[in-house]
Amino acid sequence: MSRTESCARDHGEIRLVHDWSIFASRLTDIGSLLICLVKRAPRLMALPLVLCVLACAPGCGIVSMLEPRTPPSPTVKRVLVVACGPAEDPFVRSMIAGAEKARDEAGGKIELAIETAEERGIEETLRLATARTAGRYDLIVTHSAAAVEPIKKVSSAHARQQFLLLDAFCDLSNVRSALFRETEGMFLLGAAAALTSKTGRVGIVGSVDVPSYLRLVAAYEQGAKHVRPAVTCIDSYVGSFSDPARAGELSASLSKRNADVIMALADEGNPGVFAAAKDRQFYTFGTWQDLCDQDPKHIIASVIKNPGPIVVGALKMLVSGELAPGRHTYGLKEGALEFCLITRPDHVKTSLPPAVLAKVEEVLTAIVAGEVKAP
Repeated sequence: MSRTESCARDHGEIRLVHDWSIFASRLTDIGSLLICLVKRAPRLMALPLVLCVLACAPGCGIVSMLEPRTPPSPTVKRVLVVACGPAEDPFVRSMIAGAEKARDEAGGKIELAIETAEERGIEETLRLATARTAGRYDLIVTHSAAAVEPIKKVSSAHARQQFLLLDAFCDLSNVRSALFRETEGMFLLGAAAALTSKTGRVGIVGSVDVPSYLRLVAAYEQGAKHVRPAVTCIDSYVGSFSDPARAGELSASLSKRNADVIMALADEGNPGVFAAAKDRQFYTFGTWQDLCDQDPKHIIASVIKNPGPIVVGALKMLVSGELAPGRHTYGLKEGALEFCLITRPDHVKTSLPPAVLAKVEEVLTAIVAGEVKAP
């Protein structure tokens, strides 16, 4: 991003096109020259010499640092996307693609800038964006729970700066929080598990048994019983967000208890579940990312978080003046959640039976229509 800064002087906007260090250095050089001339020249000649040097200042780069610029049209909205994590991350790719799509469809009414930052660098990135270009961005788009505290700190000094926060919640009046209706995806995966199971026993390995995860587990179990009321659901918890070894052990234990489809909901522990699926020959699913291509024989479906449509909708509302803060949820109906085998026809073929896929699509259609409610 350019290091350009904007400020107002008199009735026009001034652009500082060089670093202040360069500006100060040149002022020092010219100041030294003026002092030397005043000391050496007769008093009556000092003023003309000073004026002569100042007249030459543009050639030295002083006046050229202050370039008048026509104020931007109020109909053009400036948007900054701050991506937390690598550009190849599917969530980041979808978020950026959504912003670019909205820009292209806006007919010149959106100017878009993109920056990337590691999670520990989010606050600094937001501070620089708001401090060096105060008031320049009509909206800053970012994501993840790691961005909540940085947004709060930056907003304390820039309360009018609007944010769109994806996949996390911030209760400030200048933040629009876009959350996924994750239970809809878990409900679908539970239905797929129950329909696929030959033993009538399905399992789930979660990371920790806190309310937010228990709610997802409940949705998985309800989805399973919605299509197969007699199915048995068993669950286990790792007690950690990052223990693949323990997740693998629990998966193997559920398999020994005759569960032949086991959901992986152990966060960084999920690779342990996937390894156990290959070793113990049970089926499993990917959550929030499409992981089927890692092992399509055993990872038979994925529910994907797709922020692109959320960003497109938010930027359209920004242009129309309808963008509002607060908590907003998105799911299957908005295309923010996808069951990969249904929404992506070119998807890698997995072991999920076609008859099961057809039934899952019926459930998805019912959820979108409001005929079935996920918890």
